[in-house]
Amino acid sequence: MLRPHLRRRLKEWAAQGISEAVHPIALQAYDRMIGLEPSEISVDGCITKAPYGGECAGRSPVDRGKQGLKRSLASDACGVPLGLVAAGANRHDTPLLGPTLEAAIGQVGPLPEDVNVNLDRGYDDSKSRTLLTRPDPGR
Repeated sequence: MLRPHLRRRLKEWAAQGISEAVHPIALQAYDRMIGLEPSEISVDGCITKAPYGGECAGRSPVDRGKQGLKRSLASDACGVPLGLVAAGANRHDTPLLGPTLEAAIGQVGPLPEDVNVNLDRGYDDSKSRTLLTRPDPGR
């Protein structure tokens, strides 16, 4: 558990947008040194606890209705995180696919035309299929 002064500092940094500023810089450096592989993207969501609430927290369907978050993450072929979206824990994966891909595009720029997006069964519906057949998925 974070100590109160660490939690306060973390909240200050979050309010200043430090993570949002550092992540694209780190991705650019990684791409120059090692190389991102955005032609193969995996997107999935997970539910985590949110004991202190927050603007995105919602009732968790797997934790007796306690506060929780649904985190939807897009990563490249090597597992490097490209984009993250948070929502209430009671959200389904499908509506978060577009915003998650948009977050990835916002971090690394346009995706290749032949991008392969790997999804699990939770995304198997017409909305996801329509989104992924567009020439610029996520936009």
